[in-house]
Amino acid sequence: MHQTITQVTGSNRLLENQREGQSFRLLFFYAMPLFYYLCAKEMEMDSFNTEKFLLEPAEFYDSEHLRELFPINDNEDLAEIEVPLFNAVLVYAIPKDKKEMLPSVYRMVSKIPDIPAHNKIIIEIDRENGTLYLAAIEGNSRLLLLNCYKANGASNILYYISLAAKQVMFNPPITAIYTYTPLNNDETAILERYFQKIITAQ
Repeated sequence: MHQTITQVTGSNRLLENQREGQSFRLLFFYAMPLFYYLCAKEMEMDSFNTEKFLLEPAEFYDSEHLRELFPINDNEDLAEIEVPLFNAVLVYAIPKDKKEMLPSVYRMVSKIPDIPAHNKIIIEIDRENGTLYLAAIEGNSRLLLLNCYKANGASNILYYISLAAKQVMFNPPITAIYTYTPLNNDETAILERYFQKIITAQ
């Protein structure tokens, strides 16, 4: 995997991953308070999966940045969620028939404060499209990575979770995996070999 790191500003970096002709841009936040403001209406919304998303500090935000990474189809619009207390914006592509939904990555990070582990990797698996969504969190104040990967099967899921742990310098034996998607026996067994514990969202 070829990786290029570009320094953007002090504590914020954009990491561009290139794999199999696809480009992903990861946004790292360091030493920033992790608090996502969610209104009651947003919390009640259904979610949908999309690989076309970007989380940016508000001072760098521009919806065109997402267009630079991903093609936006005729049946999609761009949408955004402001995170005022985090001073960030999540921009994403949304199908025109899902206007009242939120992306699943937003739901994932909104639950971070509720997870009782210092190093934690939050995952959700879109089994229909073979996509692993992943957020790496240190404590309750540092969002280190938010990204998605094409992953099918237990071995691929382990590979990308391990890759993410390496990128953010997490030690797997003291890192918890929190999953919104129930795992099968093979997936659970292989992750339990390397990581501290596996927690399934209730």
